[in-house]
Amino acid sequence: AALYSTFMVGCDLSGNGIDGFLSLDQGGAGLTDCILEGNGGDGVAFVAAKAPFVKGCMIKDNRGA
Repeated sequence: AALYSTFMVGCDLSGNGIDGFLSLDQGGAGLTDCILEGNGGDGVAFVAAKAPFVKGCMIKDNRGA
């Protein structure tokens, strides 16, 4: 089952591939300094309130800060 983020603050997804969900080591450099709210733990790594990568996560209903 896919995960959904309620919103992502301070995110620049321009560095990601066409699907927008690639991890850093797959070229998703835009997924830095992201605060992910509304995600479960499965497939999402948090380090000091940042998400260095998002795996198996669909981005839905995002709002910029």
